[in-house]
Amino acid sequence: MKCFMDGSAAIFVDAGDGMEGVISVPADVKKGEVSDFTNALPTAEETLAAASSTFIKSTTFEDIETFESSSANLKDGVWDVKITNTERGENLSPQLTWDEVDGASEYVVIMIDGAWLHMDVFTTKTSLEEGEIPRGDRGNQYVGPYPPTGTHTYSIFIFALKNEMGKVSLGFDGGGNSIDQIYNGLNVDIDGNSGNVIAYSRLDGNYTKE
Repeated sequence: MKCFMDGSAAIFVDAGDGMEGVISVPADVKKGEVSDFTNALPTAEETLAAASSTFIKSTTFEDIETFESSSANLKDGVWDVKITNTERGENLSPQLTWDEVDGASEYVVIMIDGAWLHMDVFTTKTSLEEGEIPRGDRGNQYVGPYPPTGTHTYSIFIFALKNEMGKVSLGFDGGGNSIDQIYNGLNVDIDGNSGNVIAYSRLDGNYTKE
């Protein structure tokens, strides 16, 4: 923070992931609540989106229930280099843990970079160990981030399903995917009944090509 002779001030803010900014405080500013200051700061989502060219800003299923998830490989909105499929990375699938959802018979874990699918896992567990998922077959496959240029957002969506899924299009390690279309496929069970997705969780992290 830097104060000036006229009573005004400038607050230098480091929002992480290379995002910095300055908040100017006029000399005649009035006393306010802490929330007045914090509400002026960018949210974690806004910080990620501002730095990335592939952040998914909205989905069609935001109104359904959510649950918590976390990854030891995600720190301050940035993915650990070891999960990447790069010269510096080890192409290890990320560690994941999530809450158990009542009524769920299966969970589908998706990692997607905009429209590029990096992981699809079908499991009854509520956690995955680091490096557990190989570049295998449908429902058990992973390839790490390898952005061609700049900063990309690698989003993990975990869907809790009521019943066995029906037909779902998953173009692994390729473009042309849509998280909304994946959700729509998962939301219809094998018998054609809709409403198959009980709840979902979302984790977002950026990775920048060195």
